[in-house]
Amino acid sequence: MPENTINRNQFLIKLNTFDQIDLQFRKKDGTLRNMTCTLNFEKIPKEFHPKTDNKGDVDKRNKNPNQITVFDLVKKGWRIVTFDKLQWVSDGVKRYNNISLK
Repeated sequence: MPENTINRNQFLIKLNTFDQIDLQFRKKDGTLRNMTCTLNFEKIPKEFHPKTDNKGDVDKRNKNPNQITVFDLVKKGWRIVTFDKLQWVSDGVKRYNNISLK
């Protein structure tokens, strides 16, 4: 795997490790959108926590292995990111331009 490649599992680990992740994805209309997101409950306003305050409840939303539910820190809401639409992912230390489902 090339050095700047990230797979789905590595991406999920970064979402749970770093305070925020920056990414870019292609929307359905073809335009590109940048997002700053997290799964760190300390960074997510309390009113947006799942009722049980359990990260497992967020994971249950991800029925499709090609989708990841994240909290958008700028727009203040939960968003589903389609993994194969990601253009790049950055953890603030490294930028990954190659995205792999495997």
